[in-house]
Amino acid sequence: MVMDIIKPVLIIGVGGAGSEIATNINQQFDSECLLISTHDKDLNKDVSRSVKITTDQIINPSINTIKSSTYRANNKIKDIIIGYKTIIIVANLSGKNGNGIAPTISQICRNENKNLISLIIMPFKFEKSRLFISSISLKHLKRDSDCMIIFDNNALLDSNPNLTKSECHEISVDTMDKIIQLLKSPELSKNTNLVTTSKYANDFELMLKDSLKMLYQNVEPANVNKTILHVLLSNNAKLGEVNRISNIIENIYNCSNIVSTSYSKSLNRSKVILIASIKNNYKMNFNKYDPLEAIPYNNEVDCNEMEYNINCKLPSLYQLE
Repeated sequence: MVMDIIKPVLIIGVGGAGSEIATNINQQFDSECLLISTHDKDLNKDVSRSVKITTDQIINPSINTIKSSTYRANNKIKDIIIGYKTIIIVANLSGKNGNGIAPTISQICRNENKNLISLIIMPFKFEKSRLFISSISLKHLKRDSDCMIIFDNNALLDSNPNLTKSECHEISVDTMDKIIQLLKSPELSKNTNLVTTSKYANDFELMLKDSLKMLYQNVEPANVNKTILHVLLSNNAKLGEVNRISNIIENIYNCSNIVSTSYSKSLNRSKVILIASIKNNYKMNFNKYDPLEAIPYNNEVDCNEMEYNINCKLPSLYQLE
């Protein structure tokens, strides 16, 4: 099934990377923007709406503290999103803000019956302390979302081991910025979509190989339903190369491949972005970060549902010896 984006649209940027991407794509999309974070620096953008999640006097809040603080701002967030049909959440699950805030927002969207798209960045595998919680957050986001688009930082690094962390950040943010062109495509599938990319170059076959290497880190060809190939063309790119790499993809995956292009006179190198629609229930590498993934959701205790602490005064109790 294809994903329908119904106006009005609200893009919610969560945390540092999420706010950066949301601000950028909001300028290209006919939408409103909301930024949510625990840090003031993430909110100091040219955006009219923002919500700061306050953690009282705690300067190093845990993910659970951020999550409970987000619940306290529940009504404020709900009042903002209530007037929109489609919500797009942008979050990096390698950070505390992404894990603490994004699943809470997605739950609000689900309760309000909103059309929800989640643009998610997954952490590097060496970030051991973040893997388990990112997988838990991803599970909640997947449950609540009509469409998920996932960029896996670890697959990018495995395919390009010489990249620095700042280069990885630049590539992931730039790719998510460009995704907005594909959100407008009537061929975008519901459920889970994996996005892969290449570095800017002039060799189209090399760029396609980079994108496919990223994809192979998580999914086998037989588990891809459909692909969307987006090519950012440089001012001297040959269109015959786009046709050639499109044929290669169709031969590999034996499924429908949609091709879109964009052109910029300022680019002297091209870039390939590939979105693969993944078959339902297929477990990708980052799903394995959670060893309890095999347990059906309806048999779990939902850690995203916060327990209530009743604030009441008790009479003085004498200690019993």
